[in-house]
Amino acid sequence: MNLWAFATSPHGLAIPEKKFWYMSFAEYNAFYRVWENSRKPERFQWAEMMALLWNSNGGKPAKSAYDYLPDEKRPANYDKPWIVKDVESQKLSIMQALAFAAGANEGKQPS
Repeated sequence: MNLWAFATSPHGLAIPEKKFWYMSFAEYNAFYRVWENSRKPERFQWAEMMALLWNSNGGKPAKSAYDYLPDEKRPANYDKPWIVKDVESQKLSIMQALAFAAGANEGKQPS
């Protein structure tokens, strides 16, 4: 009953009822995956907004968008908020750029 209700609902898959009764389960799953993937940007945007509100109101500890997504939507190695990971990657990029510059200028006299 739940499959039929979701499949034929305009808020669900919006499949015509006649077509639903002749669908295989694989076809239903394909329609469901397309519907679920189309909602990912909305869900992530909502999660980002919740994290922004929490952090801007001084919530401790700081939260990321992934804290507001279901567990199955989180990255596999989720151990730090995404903002911390971004800052760490920026530091690494700066360190790599400095190392590259130092290597390129090795043995040259400063001008």
